[in-house]
Amino acid sequence: MDADPAGRTFAADTTWAGTAATREEPRPRTDITVDLTGPAFPRVYAVSITSP
Repeated sequence: MDADPAGRTFAADTTWAGTAATREEPRPRTDITVDLTGPAFPRVYAVSITSP
């Protein structure tokens, strides 16, 4: 996952799942992360990163 460019950090006690959608360049790669720590309120984060 590309957490650094997005400024994300994940605590050790966080329950999460994630996937990445990759496409042919120059289309962006999209990283999707779901924080499942609070099952009633999952948080979804998506970051799209392009290559120059």
